[in-house]
Amino acid sequence: MKITVEGDTKLNDLLAYDSTTNTGNMQELVKAENAKLNVNGIDIERQAIP
Repeated sequence: MKITVEGDTKLNDLLAYDSTTNTGNMQELVKAENAKLNVNGIDIERQAIP
C-alpha cells in the first residue's frame, strides 16, 4: 500500500507511507484478512490484498 498527498507538504509528511519500503509514519498492526459478508442468504468473500 502506498499513500501520498500532493499539494500539501505538511499533510504528506504526516500521512505518506509506502509498505514496499516500510517508510513513512504508519505501521501495519494487523494483517489484512478477507472480507466476508452475507447478503440475502448469499455468502460473499473477497480476498485481502497484502
